[in-house]
Amino acid sequence: MGQLQESFGTSHAIYRVRPDCDSNHTMFGRLHLTFMQLVGFEIFGSVPLPHDYAEVIEAILLRSMRPFEVHFTRVVLTRGSLVLVGHPTSSLNHVRDTVRKTLARIGYPLYEPYKNDIVHMTLMRFAAPLSSSQARELEAIVQAQPKGKVIAKLRVDALTMSAASWKMQPAELEAVSQHQVCLI
Repeated sequence: MGQLQESFGTSHAIYRVRPDCDSNHTMFGRLHLTFMQLVGFEIFGSVPLPHDYAEVIEAILLRSMRPFEVHFTRVVLTRGSLVLVGHPTSSLNHVRDTVRKTLARIGYPLYEPYKNDIVHMTLMRFAAPLSSSQARELEAIVQAQPKGKVIAKLRVDALTMSAASWKMQPAELEAVSQHQVCLI
């Protein structure tokens, strides 16, 4: 993360646990795990959602999810981002399917742009096309990671629902971060 911040922090969005602690870099966002995208970015705010939508999602998650860990074993360079990919200690796809089926059964909308079936954390999102030297530097970071070994662990015992943006800056998340699901 230090190498990413030093080399890319002013031109691309770097996600950190506490992005508010360094005011010199405006492209830092909150490190996050996307469980599933309920409404796609391109239509968020323009489609009707029931007034209790967040509470219904919370209730589904409270019934069907328990605390879990993610064991991250790969760093992957995609066209638009650098991500950690891992394996959860419980079936998150089963919980995702439960959310989908329950919303359909009760007649609530789901505007899911794609079915998330992996567990990943975005470390960096590219704000512009990478230069050749930047791409080589990121590829070197990916290649330097140990193969087949756990390189990071995350314990999840609470989830916070929020509207997302590609930057995930604290000011963008404050309005909806009151929804936190504590898993027991």
